Amino acid sequence: MIKSIKAAQRLGSRGNPTVQVELTINQGTFRAIVPSGASTGANEAVELRDATQLSTNIIAPALIKSGLQVDTDQAKIDELPNALDGTKNKANLGANAILGVSMACARAGAAASGLRLYEYLRRESGAKTPYVLPVPFFNVLNGGVHPENKTAFQETMIAPVAATSIAEAPRVTIGIGDEILDAGYERKVKFAIDPASSEFFKDRAYDIGFKDDKSNRQSAKQLMDIYHSLLTKYPIVLLEDPFAEDDWASWTEFRKNCPIELVGDDLLVTNTIYVQEAHVKTACDSMLLKINQIGTISEALKAANLALGMVGANT
Repeated sequence: MIKSIKAAQRLGSRGNPTVQVELTINQGTFRAIVPSGASTGANEAVELRDATQLSTNIIAPALIKSGLQVDTDQAKIDELPNALDGTKNKANLGANAILGVSMACARAGAAASGLRLYEYLRRESGAKTPYVLPVPFFNVLNGGVHPENKTAFQETMIAPVAATSIAEAPRVTIGIGDEILDAGYERKVKFAIDPASSEFFKDRAYDIGFKDDKSNRQSAKQLMDIYHSLLTKYPIVLLEDPFAEDDWASWTEFRKNCPIELVGDDLLVTNTIYVQEAHVKTACDSMLLKINQIGTISEALKAANLALGMVGANT
């Protein structure tokens, strides 16, 4: 039984305000802080600056009164603030207000169930396959809207694809530099690039000089040629958001001859509607999962399950 829910403002890594939710049940008090991104998709659930008050004054009383249990009712807990909000993009209460409650309830639900958080989330997802830890990618070169340099592409990442454990992955990554060959990592390390191209897409062209003194506008076809050149020269295993979120035709065309993973972030925004559309249009074959894009744990799991169910079916 939920005893209390309190929200407070906290600062994210960029110094911007975000929401912390503190939830108390019989087993203790559990906290969650909502992530907040600088580069966001146009179709993401809406983030509101007054989310702290909305969590405390609207969501908390309704959830406590509902009598829902954190260990068995995660989906219903997530449905309740969505119903209170009444919009498709959480514009009234804010995705950050709703997500903070969803995350805190998940942590409390895991404790009340006697499970670790990842075990609880796995149970909620209905997954039956064995546990598999992801390969961590390490961002080493920032561009785009993140730093004040002139690099258009948002992230260049090191992908230690041959690491045999989570512990080995950072060791491999730290060894990158002039010593890469001596360290024996030549075949263990690949690269991934996130252009975040929606940030420099305007008037149906891609301005890869948008941070420079002079623009450098490229057509979608020219940008495809740039990507294919990079794939030929470098061991790249993944491209994320290589085209704008509303340039579906370019995604589909590039996918026809793309030999690596093509990841939708701003394109899909962890939303089942856009995951389904990408499947129909054969636009990409991977999804970046971000719970703050959709606003609840349950909706994020639905998007993940939908994407996983499409593996091997034209994805």
